[in-house]
Amino acid sequence: MVYVPTFIAQGESDGIVPPKSAEYLYQNIGAKEKQITYVKHSKHHICHCEEKEALFFQVYNFLNDM
Repeated sequence: MVYVPTFIAQGESDGIVPPKSAEYLYQNIGAKEKQITYVKHSKHHICHCEEKEALFFQVYNFLNDM
């Protein structure tokens, strides 16, 4: 079981990993500090999408709040 703070990012247009997988992880991870975000126009390579700067900002804020 995972108990460390966890940030889950899922591309809504990911053709490899279905978006419901992110929700499953979120529901089943035992961490108290967890966040899930969906990136609307992202495919599988989420860190290279048009919205990457907004995603990186969310990750930065999540880590900064730890």
